[in-house]
Amino acid sequence: MGPIGPELRELNRELLAIRLNWPDGALDSVRKLEADHEGYLVFWSPGEYSTGRGPGFYGRRHGDRRNPMLYAATASELAALLEEDSRRFPPPWW
Repeated sequence: MGPIGPELRELNRELLAIRLNWPDGALDSVRKLEADHEGYLVFWSPGEYSTGRGPGFYGRRHGDRRNPMLYAATASELAALLEEDSRRFPPPWW
């Protein structure tokens, strides 16, 4: 089986949004963040117990597991973090 294509990735994200009971507008915000910040993987989470972070938006450069996940409580806060990250490390990253 090859890499997951965009259609299957999007279907999986929609299913996660339903199963994890994402708040209204979170799925659209995630889609917009990824569209506006090419090369980033973005998602919403009800919280991360290991770090004590509450519900919010998470993002990182696609395929980059070496650097920590960026976190913000709101989509607009994450957008600013993604902008700063892409200025510090301009794409492409491969």
